[in-house]
Amino acid sequence: EDKHRLGTAIAAYLQYQKICGSNIPQAGGLTPGAGTDNGRRTPTWLDLDIYSMQKFLETVAGPLRIPSHKRYIQYFSGLLSGVIKLNSSSFFLKAIRVESPPCLHYRAITVNSEWRSFIKIFEGVRCLFTSDIYVIPITTRHFIYEIKHPLRLRGDILVRCYQIIPNNNKATYEKELIASVQFHTCAITEKEVQFTKGDLDLACEDERFSAEHRMTFCFDTVPNERPMILVFQDPLVRVEPIAENGDHLETINEGKCSTVCFFAAQ
Repeated sequence: EDKHRLGTAIAAYLQYQKICGSNIPQAGGLTPGAGTDNGRRTPTWLDLDIYSMQKFLETVAGPLRIPSHKRYIQYFSGLLSGVIKLNSSSFFLKAIRVESPPCLHYRAITVNSEWRSFIKIFEGVRCLFTSDIYVIPITTRHFIYEIKHPLRLRGDILVRCYQIIPNNNKATYEKELIASVQFHTCAITEKEVQFTKGDLDLACEDERFSAEHRMTFCFDTVPNERPMILVFQDPLVRVEPIAENGDHLETINEGKCSTVCFFAAQ
């Protein structure tokens, strides 16, 4: 995990040098690449620095593999180059629509062939929302994590999706983090933002998720309290208050939330 975060920081530095490095003055007033030796370009301290960082990234930190880390590098590069225009507005999350849920591990499926799942939403390192537990028939192809009161989001956002695994030897349940996604509201321009399997941390390499799996975040720019028409909701899907399934599930607020934050909340 530390190597992944270090690699993300180095990749961001290399992107910065790629886009803005030509504006950095050199010792003696020269700009990068200004020196020549017999008609050939003389490497500068900046060239050597970039080369050493690239080698370190390749041999020690390794290539970026976590989708959220790649996404933040894209944000960083887009903001530096002007491709992404900073959006400082708040957004209100109304629902998360899920298509093609994972082919679940047998331990997570109850005798009634149902799957139990819930989500947690963080802003920065603070937990803002914990959903009810959704009891979903395994034949369901679409369902919605409903947010009854639109949730105001701004800045770095992390969404974690859990499944609940029955434990026959204990009175409590086990939980498993099966997918997560991190994004920043500064880059949101649409009212629906879609993440495919390849965009989701953990799920991207999990064979239980089909290639068609996707999560769609439904936003609004105003706190519209009118209920959504749940056009994707299977009528067999039901919800259970999380407190009814044990206090241990109610308190999993992950006080230390592992995030990569390049941008301060505006």
